[in-house]
Amino acid sequence: HHKDAYLKDWHIKSHNTNNSHIYTTPTYWRGTSLDWLNGYCDTSEEGKEGFQFMYAGRKGTFTPMHCDVLCSYSWSANIYGKKKWILFDPEESKKLFSIKTEDVVISDINNDVDMKVFPNAKRAQRIECVQHSNEIIFVPSGFYHQVRNLTDCISVNHNGMHSENVMRAWEYLR
Repeated sequence: HHKDAYLKDWHIKSHNTNNSHIYTTPTYWRGTSLDWLNGYCDTSEEGKEGFQFMYAGRKGTFTPMHCDVLCSYSWSANIYGKKKWILFDPEESKKLFSIKTEDVVISDINNDVDMKVFPNAKRAQRIECVQHSNEIIFVPSGFYHQVRNLTDCISVNHNGMHSENVMRAWEYLR
């Protein structure tokens, strides 16, 4: 019963041995033409884990600042609890990086920010919202974000790629 217990990035597909549908993808993101990542994973042995995740965390647990895997888009369905999201569009996200080590991003924009390392972070325009139970948030490709559980939470996260963000993913991989 550790107060900081947080199950993150638990691969739904690799633990779902009977291959049943744990959830139904919302209509807006359903179909292989709208989700190349999981379409590939559904048909290929190499992609057996997929990009569908479960999160379960106690109040106060936290996912540090990041951009989603392969610069994918994602949606997160909050099954239970309340989360605070802070997001930055790709242009503003550039301000979140260290001037000393260009591939290091700030971990927590709300924490004491070392202005010598991250001099532009506090000037970055942010988008903030609180997500409640039974709500879904969409995170566009390339948006850096951090998430804090304001209460105990359970959520399903789904990353995807399609024609709208494949070039951003390619640039990220290069």
